[in-house]
Amino acid sequence: QGIARHPAEERGVSLELGGLYKDSGRAREGIALYRQLAREHPDVQEIHAALGSLLLKDGQTAAAEKDLLEALRLNPAQSEPLTELHTIYRDSPRVLTLEPIVRKGLEINGKSVVHLNWMGLIHEWKKELPQAESAFKKAMEFDPDYAATMANLGALYGRSGRLQEAVDVLRRAVAKDPENVESWVNLGASQGRLGRSREAIEALETARSKGVRTTTLFNALALAYLQDRQRDKAMQYL
Repeated sequence: QGIARHPAEERGVSLELGGLYKDSGRAREGIALYRQLAREHPDVQEIHAALGSLLLKDGQTAAAEKDLLEALRLNPAQSEPLTELHTIYRDSPRVLTLEPIVRKGLEINGKSVVHLNWMGLIHEWKKELPQAESAFKKAMEFDPDYAATMANLGALYGRSGRLQEAVDVLRRAVAKDPENVESWVNLGASQGRLGRSREAIEALETARSKGVRTTTLFNALALAYLQDRQRDKAMQYL
């Protein structure tokens, strides 16, 4: 009722209510409400951000992307839509399409950890690895405990062959956010490449127990089990 009466004044509540609909399994009910609110108040960016998040939860990826981008057009400094778009654009060169928005957001708020992480991902896609590392480290200066930054920095170190640095950062990442499956996979892969088969198996099996089913995981598991002289297990995962 508060949002319906005062949408411009209750911007923060828009995101909170959207989160409640999403987390309580009532995404479709929330979508119906927020679609109506978006028609009535098209210039309130938080309404588009909440709607995009709910649509993504409901599996409507294309529609979600449209509203999340609209939220960022209205306010490039918003963090929530960027966090949600990472789910859609992850591991895709479409990351690069967000560079103008991310840069504009950083001009508004240079301390936004989410925007700095996106800037790091963009630099990494452009093969600008020192700039990517610098962006992630700057994000960690502003929030040393943000697990997503550690996950991104650790993955960068792993891909760059800086394996011990990757392990050190990714251990912190999984300690802060045990549900970050990418961190478990990258941690196990780095441990495996360092020849630490038992530690690699533990991390990778943790990722598998959390639902990861990718060729990257299975290849890493095969390598770790082969190093541990468990040939049958290695063959199973290959």
